[in-house]
Amino acid sequence: MNRIRRFIFPAVAGVLAVSACEPDQAITTEPVGDPAYGILLQLAPTNLPRGTARFPNPSATDVPPTITSNDTISVTLSGLDSLEGASYSVWLADEDEASVTKATGTLTVIRTDTILDAFGDPVAVPDTAVFANVSAFSNGGPQHQMIFATSLAQSGLAVTDSVNVIFVSVESDANATSPSATRRPLWARNAGGALVTPRHIDTIATLPVLVTDTTFDRRFRRVNLSFGNFNFDAAEQYVYVPAGRGRAYFRGDDMVINDSSLSRPPLGYYYAAYVVKSDDATNLPVDTVYLGPITAPFPNREVSLLHADSVLVAPEVQVLVIPPNLAGDWANPSPSAILAASTRVSADTISALMGATGAFRGLTQVFITLESKNAAEGRLGPAILLRAGVPEIVRFGRD
Repeated sequence: MNRIRRFIFPAVAGVLAVSACEPDQAITTEPVGDPAYGILLQLAPTNLPRGTARFPNPSATDVPPTITSNDTISVTLSGLDSLEGASYSVWLADEDEASVTKATGTLTVIRTDTILDAFGDPVAVPDTAVFANVSAFSNGGPQHQMIFATSLAQSGLAVTDSVNVIFVSVESDANATSPSATRRPLWARNAGGALVTPRHIDTIATLPVLVTDTTFDRRFRRVNLSFGNFNFDAAEQYVYVPAGRGRAYFRGDDMVINDSSLSRPPLGYYYAAYVVKSDDATNLPVDTVYLGPITAPFPNREVSLLHADSVLVAPEVQVLVIPPNLAGDWANPSPSAILAASTRVSADTISALMGATGAFRGLTQVFITLESKNAAEGRLGPAILLRAGVPEIVRFGRD
């Protein structure tokens, strides 16, 4: 009997300790409740903002071996969300910020949809729209690619002007003549990257071959865009690296998503939680349900981490913020992270989560996404960071 008592007492203490953290969990007076189903969130970043920049970089064999006012300068962008009340602008600059010019050029928007052919194979169907004399744009979406092309002449620069930096900013005023001090999420420098000699297809003895193009275009440098917070001083810029892990739990009418070790979002971005509902017959998505920005974990779930990009809103789970304030103080940059976060919802508070046969019926996916603060809140953006499949027993129920 003494052995049994020694075994029981620590167990009861453990139950009491756990119940102190979550008041609605099982306790000694109500030891049995709804079963809980947990799933791991997988780090699988897709469709983050990205792209390439093209800098004119003629070789010594070019005639003349100098940049001309009509050489193409361009950026190719993907993973951008459509903005509301704000726009993207492209800026051309020298390395020391002595000259920063807002670019004007031609924007090509390519939306690619996927259909199934007669054999059931996926076929990409692009739809292209071209807009001339553009200096700001708000287009975006998960299926969109934007190509913004300009030249020194088109953007009002001379051949003597140096363009060694290209960056993209988010502006509240489409007619802004100077870039935002804090929201500069994409950039490239005319260093590194790959030198590309343009080629075209020609026909020699009826065989198509690639030959060096010496008449229509000239050599250029292609550089991958960085995503994060741009600063002219490379030592003070912040390059976003996707990171994070977590679990999601379903129990009765409650759902909890716990995240940890999330990289701090770039300025102007935040993490949000979504669930996806799918059709039972076709398994195709039919709805996305917004659960809101992630919050601090228990017992501070009322503290939103919406502004964790720029404000130390939850010191217990955040490390040093970059920059320390929105005035652009870059004196002490340091990689930072959200050490812990959480999202908790009850199905009876969101009608889309309560099905006719029970809570969370029809859910198939859980997402933690990276959202732009300048996009429509509650609309699923292109960038997904963490994801997990919902257990079938939750989706279909136990019957």
